Order: sequence, then structure tokens, then C-alpha cells
Amino acid sequence: MDADALLQRFDGRSKLLLRCLLGVGGVGRALWVFHRQQRSEPNLCIHSCLDTLCQVEPCLDGKTLSLRPLVWLFPVAFKRSLLSFLHVAHPSLPRPELAQLLHCLSQDPHRDAWVQALLGQLRWDLHPEACSEHPLVTSQCREQLEALSTRLGLCSGRGSGGRGRISWFGEDSGSEPQWTGPGLSGTERPKKRTSELAGWDVDSEGP
Repeated sequence: MDADALLQRFDGRSKLLLRCLLGVGGVGRALWVFHRQQRSEPNLCIHSCLDTLCQVEPCLDGKTLSLRPLVWLFPVAFKRSLLSFLHVAHPSLPRPELAQLLHCLSQDPHRDAWVQALLGQLRWDLHPEACSEHPLVTSQCREQLEALSTRLGLCSGRGSGGRGRISWFGEDSGSEPQWTGPGLSGTERPKKRTSELAGWDVDSEGP
């Protein structure tokens, strides 16, 4: 079943949001649409969208008829985008429906490594205390990320050209990022030029 047919199960607002996640604008566009919908209707709740994603759908696999959650039938790329969207928007989403969707995706036999990692991130978002003993990355992966960040000039330490750099890998994971560079120290953030922000209307344009 193609994605357009799957979208027919949703109401108009949900369909617009999910179509963005299917590739027409991506996660950034979906977030913009979601926030615009919230501004136009403050009491809007997308629990119906999350519920529909978890509804079972009859599927014919060869000669066997089975029931699968609707979200399983979407492409893997959509599931990655959906989880990325949920990671950012989860403070505004209903917890019971979000937990149910998380459970459905966790049972998906066709999830890939990216989906698995994003599921882990969302579990951290919802239950940070319970997940504190299970880091999202291994120590080896952490070292590789630090090395890559240093090469890209993002991590504090040696660098060239006097560019401002930021370290996301402090000993205290809850601490503020440490900025370094000309005129910067500690947690002081670099200031944006006024000219970059002049005339920018966040409500008039999408991402």
C-alpha cells in the first residue's frame, strides 16, 4: 500500500503534517506547520493523529492475512522523520498517545539502526531518570564524535584561524556548552549581528 493511500486514514490537519514528514519539506517544515496550527488553534491536540498511526490495518502477506499498526506500513524514511519530529515536539504532545506510538514502533520488525537510535533518544526524552544508566552512545562512539567535532572546528581545544568553537562533550552532560574563541569565555554565547535579524518575521515564513 502506497503512502498516499495510507494518508487517507487521517484528517486534513494530520494529513498536511504527515505529508511534510514524507519528504515534502521534511522535519523542519513539519515543525513549522505544527506550530502554525497551534497558533491558529491553541487547544489543538494531535492525539487523533498519534492514535491513528497505532491503529491496526489488515495486510495480506502472501496468502496470510495479518493485522499491523498503520505506522509499520510507512517507509523507513518516514519513520526516521517522524521520530525526529517527536523528539523536538514531544513537550507539546500528549504523553499516553506518544508512549503508545513509541511502543508500536519498538515492536516493528522492519526498523533499522537509525530508527532504533531515534527510539532510544525518545525514551530519554520521556524518561530521563530511567534511562540514565543506558547511554545513547558507547565510549568508543563518543571518542569518535569528539575527534570528528575537533576536526570540524566545533570542539574546544586546538584549532586554526581563531574561530569560535564549542564543546558538547563536557564531563557534566547537563552543563552549558563551553564556547571558546576571540572575546568569548565559559558559557558566554556569541552575539548575533543586529543586521542578521533586522526585518525577520518568524510568523511570515517557514524554515
